Amino acid sequence: MKVFFSCFYLPLFVLSIYVSLCGQHVYAQSASFDYYTKEEKKALTKYFYNNYTLQKKNSGRYSSRRIDLAEAYRLKYEWLVSQIEHDEFVKNKQIAETIATTYAHLKANYPAGAWAKKILISKSMVPNAYCTGEGTIILNLGILERLHSVSELAFVLAHEAAHNILDHVNENINRHYDKDLSNKKKDRMHESSHSADRLLTTYQSIIYEDFHHSVKLEEQADSLGLQIIKKSNFQVKAYQQVLSMLDSSDYPVYKVKPNIKECFNFPAYPFQEKWLKKSATIFDEERKSVFIFEKDSLKTHPNCFQRIAYLNTLSSYVNDSQRENQSLDHITKLITENAISITQKSNDYGRGLFLALQAIEKTPNDTYSKLQLSQLLVNIYEAKKDHSLGKYIKPSYEYPKLMEDIYAFLTNIRLSELGKLSFHYINNENNFDPKIEDFYVVLWKMSTYVNDKQVMQEVRKAYTQNFPKGKYKTTFITD
Repeated sequence: MKVFFSCFYLPLFVLSIYVSLCGQHVYAQSASFDYYTKEEKKALTKYFYNNYTLQKKNSGRYSSRRIDLAEAYRLKYEWLVSQIEHDEFVKNKQIAETIATTYAHLKANYPAGAWAKKILISKSMVPNAYCTGEGTIILNLGILERLHSVSELAFVLAHEAAHNILDHVNENINRHYDKDLSNKKKDRMHESSHSADRLLTTYQSIIYEDFHHSVKLEEQADSLGLQIIKKSNFQVKAYQQVLSMLDSSDYPVYKVKPNIKECFNFPAYPFQEKWLKKSATIFDEERKSVFIFEKDSLKTHPNCFQRIAYLNTLSSYVNDSQRENQSLDHITKLITENAISITQKSNDYGRGLFLALQAIEKTPNDTYSKLQLSQLLVNIYEAKKDHSLGKYIKPSYEYPKLMEDIYAFLTNIRLSELGKLSFHYINNENNFDPKIEDFYVVLWKMSTYVNDKQVMQEVRKAYTQNFPKGKYKTTFITD
């Protein structure tokens, strides 16, 4: 395995090829996800504020509980705003159009009731979808990645629309305040805090008191959702695939533990077994939920197979053979290809490393995944150097057993070792693609961290010759 840049060996073709590229990317990269602009965030915040003020006004119908209800709605509003501020919501035209078309068809064929007015996409890779109770449905990329047909998407949308039409969230809030609350709970409700975690914890204490285990509410949503689907052209029994998928959602789409040793073993710098030694780490704790609704808000009691059996009794006579069943594989592929960059932007380097290693094992010649892994290694090194890696490694409550080698590796490897390993990964012919500007950036950065001045000079020289008008010419090519 040859290196691309070293004190002793420098392939001459690296210095001469692709001069005509002028800094243009030549590798295939899928359409990305966009974040909301400042103006879009402002408009979305205003939308949630208007919903909040309307709900607060309507809480006057319950004069004895008006203050408590208004406080609950305020907490929900502040939590949603915190999600906007932290760029939790993303956009993609192709996915948005598919969702909008599907939702419009459902609504047109079942116009009764108060349908949610807005559907947002969360960048979370947790398989989840939920209705917030004030006219909004949120779909995580994690559930969209696992849906295989438009009919399956229709079931998810119909189920969440049913929760909104039946006003389940607000019904549950009202039920909460119908009970005698302890002074401790009331005091906690009126605490002032702008922490997103505190807002979430407090609001969950209201929502989940009964909702999580409410067989009645889930059966109502399933039943109405099924009625909505029957009125459409989508396959009615798509719920079988969706609920079966949710029952196994504690595992990633690709259920294989990545082979870290195989990826990071080099003749000049062999992999060290001590890096995978299992020991207690700060990442071993089960991570608490980061959603108003638990990660299994679709996968709630009764269990998924009981729900399938219940829905089967309501659709035994249905013939789906003439109903639409358009594939969503293009969307699944789009999300999968962007999952690594999404986790990086979400500051979840551990999951990003897991997904990047998996992607490379599945497609060894995937240049884009190798670039993303190289960028991740630089980010992890910088975080470890700043003693802030803990902020970027989030414990997995979905598949901790598959992540255990990732946690052990990140815990055990020392900064100097990580620098050398990363340098050897990026600086070899199997991983470094001289046609892509970004590889020069990450190799140049890592060569500065390991203080290899010879490689720094060679990378600079190769970059300026191959990309005379490159976008990084005035940014990273400096002493």
